[in-house]
Amino acid sequence: MAGKILTRLRVTRRGRSILMLPAWVLLASQIAQSAPSAQAACERVSGSWSFGDHAEKDKDLSGAACAPDGRCLLVSDEDRKAWWFRIDRRDASAPRLVADKPFDLPKQGGDEADAEAAAFDRGWFYAIGSHGTSRRGNEFQKSRYAVYRIAWRDGRLGEWEASRSLSEVLSKIPGIAENFCLGKSDASCKSLQDGGVNIEGLAVRDGTMYIGFRAPAPGGRAFVVQVNARDVFDGGADTITPNPPQQINLGKDRGEWGERDLGIRDMAAVSDGLLILAGPSLPEGDHESSGRVFHWKGQGEAATELCHMQIEKPGAKPEVLLKLGESESEYRLLIIHDGVAGGAPVEYRVRK
Repeated sequence: MAGKILTRLRVTRRGRSILMLPAWVLLASQIAQSAPSAQAACERVSGSWSFGDHAEKDKDLSGAACAPDGRCLLVSDEDRKAWWFRIDRRDASAPRLVADKPFDLPKQGGDEADAEAAAFDRGWFYAIGSHGTSRRGNEFQKSRYAVYRIAWRDGRLGEWEASRSLSEVLSKIPGIAENFCLGKSDASCKSLQDGGVNIEGLAVRDGTMYIGFRAPAPGGRAFVVQVNARDVFDGGADTITPNPPQQINLGKDRGEWGERDLGIRDMAAVSDGLLILAGPSLPEGDHESSGRVFHWKGQGEAATELCHMQIEKPGAKPEVLLKLGESESEYRLLIIHDGVAGGAPVEYRVRK
């Protein structure tokens, strides 16, 4: 992977491997300091999108990704539920996402995968769990700490693979480690309400996995960790060498609730970097949600705000950013929401 840092592992007398990060990484993460500038509302595209068939009633849709040939994956942050779906735009006034019957992600020690994001790259679909405790009971469940992939080549699906090797790596990154839970007795076990770790963004581009954190995001500076996707599945924790962690300045949103730090709610790879869907880092409670789209070129760069969304449905929380298309001047994006039946999909035209 380009730009890798050298990381050493020290083996203790008891055989435990301890990740020894370079001193300059321990002192601070790279932080893009430029404050996001206010932008206009995202331009909504006419047409009433909906989910057809088997996902139209689900209120917990959390991630989606499509292969170039039109096969798409949808995941939920409840249970281990996932769907294959396709995009049907034959009726331009009422385009649909047509989902097959739901299926379960591979069991990883429990029934709660808490899958929060999906991605596609180089013939592989990916999904990732939140790597955090349960929101209501602050309960540690190993099944939430998994990354999944499945091969999709020549129109055929392979078998699912799952890995839990990221946990040890993430738990040693400064700024994340202090909020990362590895077990019930761990003093750092915090729920999302208290700023505990919660992964909600995933993009994979040219073999590099970009992991985006909703929390912690102190002051609206959200973490992105880059790792080699192959190492996550083909090796163990001791083979994963993360790039220097980035903290991307997404800023805050403001309203009748006051100010809220923004974190990463989803990510998508584009031709010249990544798009980031930003929303409140901590749970919104009874307050209105918000959504903003940022463009990020990558390592060492600041993020640029492109536009913000106007939430029309009560209770809708922008949760999924699916790229429908890209031209020299704009992106075509589909935003799917948490908290409302069928995700209330909305298509936007976003200028570059």
